[in-house]
Amino acid sequence: MPINQKNSVTPILFEPPKAYSLDIEVLLLSEFKSRLKDTIHETQRPFFYMLFVVERGELIHFVDFMERRCVAHDYLLIKPNQIHRFSNQFDWDGWVLIFSAELLLSNSKEEEILYQLPTTFSMGRSLFDACVTHLKSMSKDTELNAPKHELNALLRHQLSSLILRLRLAEGLFDFNLEADSIRNARFNRFRLLLESHFSTEHQVGFYAAELGLSFKTLNRLCLQIVNASAKSLIRERVVLEAKRLLVHTTESIQSIGETLGFDETSNFIKVFKKNTELTPRQFRSLHNPATLDD
Repeated sequence: MPINQKNSVTPILFEPPKAYSLDIEVLLLSEFKSRLKDTIHETQRPFFYMLFVVERGELIHFVDFMERRCVAHDYLLIKPNQIHRFSNQFDWDGWVLIFSAELLLSNSKEEEILYQLPTTFSMGRSLFDACVTHLKSMSKDTELNAPKHELNALLRHQLSSLILRLRLAEGLFDFNLEADSIRNARFNRFRLLLESHFSTEHQVGFYAAELGLSFKTLNRLCLQIVNASAKSLIRERVVLEAKRLLVHTTESIQSIGETLGFDETSNFIKVFKKNTELTPRQFRSLHNPATLDD
């Protein structure tokens, strides 16, 4: 799949058509394509969720720095702040579910499930049929002649039900979602802080202080919830953003390092290589060789 060579990624907000006043959209692919029109091949960073469920054909999609291929009975989940781009082929049919991150209650079980869901997953026939039936019902309900607040409440309940149905899928989850509510709430606060400050704050101490926890307590919390240290989660988030910028922009390696809070390019290269076993230049050469002018 060719890479977009523009030195920009288009931010996309959740903005349904003016005539549509609900908080959740459920669309057939044909409707979705007609709305995107000339922007469909842009490299984009949406600030909302998009769940694609494939009924027929093959969906080829570029998410962050990886090509994803989905066939019938698969889903593809784009999460807020991920960078994505469609391929040049649309020989597939299915459904698209779109909703904003703000729709979910902070620290809710639904939010935690979505955070942990993989980008793609092959659903069994039973789960696939149940999900498609669910989406068809939601789509039909958007057309009900009822007050907006009641329709939104109905759609939110249906969304919650769909998310919990995925939670029950055999083989989909291997993480600890049953930790007590206090631990989950603390971890979610850490996750949100990290998303806001990863480009400027790389030390565990900053996040521990903001949360009112000790270094050891925050580290133990992360190990309990996702079996990874706080330091590794911070480093992984920084490196993930570096990968996105290396693949989807023409920014120099020095500029990317500065954007991510490194005073010295050599320190950025060292952290990146420790996490990926590749230098930033080597990683870019694998995924976006046309930008090798650093």
